Amino acid sequence: MASVAARGLRIGTIIEATLAVVERSALPVFAYLAIVTGLNGAATWYSLRLGTIGAQLTLTLVSSLVGFVAAYLLLQALMRRAGLGGRREAFYPFLGLSVVHSIGFMFGLVLLVLPGLLILARWSIAQPLILARRGPVLKTLGESWEQTRGNEFPILAAGLTLMLPMFLVVIACMVLFEGTDPMRLWATQLAGAAISAATCALSVALYGLIVGRAAAAGEAA
Repeated sequence: MASVAARGLRIGTIIEATLAVVERSALPVFAYLAIVTGLNGAATWYSLRLGTIGAQLTLTLVSSLVGFVAAYLLLQALMRRAGLGGRREAFYPFLGLSVVHSIGFMFGLVLLVLPGLLILARWSIAQPLILARRGPVLKTLGESWEQTRGNEFPILAAGLTLMLPMFLVVIACMVLFEGTDPMRLWATQLAGAAISAATCALSVALYGLIVGRAAAAGEAA
């Protein structure tokens, strides 16, 4: 199969494919937004009123764990409804990959912003890959790195374009409302959940564009 790097991805193509993924999975996306927004909003609201650091950390840990599980289930739903496979038993490989992915991204940001963005683009199909194939974590990251070679700019540009409205909502809330205002709290949590959902949809769309439906179906069989 010819690689996308040889023919190149277009920003508009990536955006259209991502929106199509969301459209096919409107109900799972809505459920994800409701659950993550409600959970994170409630955790933030109560943590502001708790006096102990331990209680605040516990709330943060619980909300993060539930958010991670919700993202895992959302990715599965997005892949299935897009006809790209996905395995139910891939939770622990997905967990390991997500930890390594986060460490690599943060390390790239510590060095400079640009390396972090490069890592984000080159590992953008790693999570769908591991759901479809359940392979070793490092091998999956390496395959994502190679498959996305030469398409870093359109991937980043499409991602930023899709997430710009949510970033603007967060900035507007920070300007218009006080730090403890409920409107600011819930709007920023909703925007954050929308960014996470858009990231999942983008990764699935890129997986479909780069790996291809036929190849994905054959590998998942």
